[in-house]
Amino acid sequence: MLVHHPFDCFAAITGIMATDWLGSIVSISCGDSLGVYQGRVSAVNQASQTISLTRPFHNGVKCLVPEVTFRVVQ
Repeated sequence: MLVHHPFDCFAAITGIMATDWLGSIVSISCGDSLGVYQGRVSAVNQASQTISLTRPFHNGVKCLVPEVTFRVVQ
């Protein structure tokens, strides 16, 4: 799955059962300034509108942190 903004990813993930996405490997494009993140979906929180990825990569380079979380900002 390649999405162009965390909001798009959240909309796509919550359009189906959020739990169905757990464990899926996704790429999230955050635009030119932030680049692309890849990782395995570890959590989807509809109340706080967040998506967490484990073992994340940023622009193809492994992140130093074990998990990143994206929050919808409109």
